[in-house]
Amino acid sequence: MTVELVKFTTYLSILIQFITSIFGLAGLTYKLPPPHNILTKALGIEMIVQVIEFVFYIGLITYFNIRNMATIRYYDWFITTPTMLFTTALVYYYLYTVEQNKEKNISLRKFIKDHQKSLSIILLANFMMLLFGYLGETQVINSYTAFLFGFIFLAISFYTLYQDFAKYLKEQRYLFIIFTIIWSMYGIVFLLPVIYKNIVFNFLDIIAKNFFGIFLYAKILQIHKTL
Repeated sequence: MTVELVKFTTYLSILIQFITSIFGLAGLTYKLPPPHNILTKALGIEMIVQVIEFVFYIGLITYFNIRNMATIRYYDWFITTPTMLFTTALVYYYLYTVEQNKEKNISLRKFIKDHQKSLSIILLANFMMLLFGYLGETQVINSYTAFLFGFIFLAISFYTLYQDFAKYLKEQRYLFIIFTIIWSMYGIVFLLPVIYKNIVFNFLDIIAKNFFGIFLYAKILQIHKTL
């Protein structure tokens, strides 16, 4: 397995990002009534993640250096992962609200205010997870120490996400399971040799950062067809 395969999967990731962004942009054109219009806002936030990811991957391939490739990824993740977690919590809140017919309108500001504590725990734990990963990647601390503490903070983040948002939706629980498996894979891959690590990271980024946007697009399209 060579460095060329790392480059190939990086180019493949860029291609898939471009394709999925087309679906995302298409989803933003649909006008949905409250409370469904929050999905369009969530997709807009998700598109920001995809733009950052796309620019980052262009930089990765332009200034390709396999030795520090995994380390540089953290600069992207420190921005995109909290955004993704916020969007996921927002979508779960929307699904629960619609299922229970609780609100006719969902405000981003009200959502943040009402769930400030939960969101703070999720995002702070995510930051600590990434910090330990970065310290391990840069060999400031032992890789296994970074792995252990990284998983502890991942567990805190996802436990809070489940308890405060996901557990109320039995039919949509599969999304949380998939989400958890994918994010856990990042931690496992962290321990692999550098070439294997970056190849798998490329594929995980494709799934984690792009296909949630496809899910949102499909949901928006489904609702639009019923109007």
